[in-house]
Amino acid sequence: MEVGQTFIFEVVERLYIHGINAISEALESNHSIEKIWVSKDYHHWHLSSLLQRARKSQIPIQYVPKQRLFKLSTHSKTKIVALGSPIQYVSFEKLLAQLLHERLDFVFLMLDGVTNIRNFGAIVRTAVATSISAIIISNHHSVGITSDVISTSSGGIFKIPIVRVNHLKDVLYQLIDRKIPIIGLDEKSPHSIFETSFKKPLAIVAGDEHKGISKGVKQLVTHLVHLPMAKQMSSLNVSIACGITLYHINQHPLG
Repeated sequence: MEVGQTFIFEVVERLYIHGINAISEALESNHSIEKIWVSKDYHHWHLSSLLQRARKSQIPIQYVPKQRLFKLSTHSKTKIVALGSPIQYVSFEKLLAQLLHERLDFVFLMLDGVTNIRNFGAIVRTAVATSISAIIISNHHSVGITSDVISTSSGGIFKIPIVRVNHLKDVLYQLIDRKIPIIGLDEKSPHSIFETSFKKPLAIVAGDEHKGISKGVKQLVTHLVHLPMAKQMSSLNVSIACGITLYHINQHPLG
């Protein structure tokens, strides 16, 4: 399912996309690009094919001094910048209805209070790599789609539906009504994720690495599980924890 293909929920401001990988993913996903700026001294093996594709799509390309790019990008080493059209969030209700109609092996990833841009970008990349159906975030105390997220996700943000809701609990109640299991990652849980059986469809909830899942959300999850680790380490970076969890689910069919 392409992001924003059917279910427009909310539109964010147009964004500057930094870096050749992120721009390539945007073009591949048919995301609308208004213009591309390239540093005159930029040389990359993939640049020629990217610009060729941009020209076929009639996207204006301008070669500029690298100092000009400094005004367009927060990344001092950026050699190529694109101006993208608005990115669309997805309606959870419509997405859920379609998935329930089309397939029953979907997996949602819900992020509770994840505010670090690099963590969010890394999580997006892993979610795309493991065929997660959608990432769900909250309007409050959560990072959203920004230019930096696009960059840190290497354009992965264009390849997965992103749902943003007022409160994660609203989504959890809908999942509970449909008897969809909800797995919460909690380092204090006595149950290892590797020794627990679940059935798809399901939702996974990961919290901020410092605070964990919020109390209200934790009360609604079906199962709390932990990732086993050596005694010398008490917790993992949230992007790493999500990576381990998503690959475990992807490689070991549940149920």
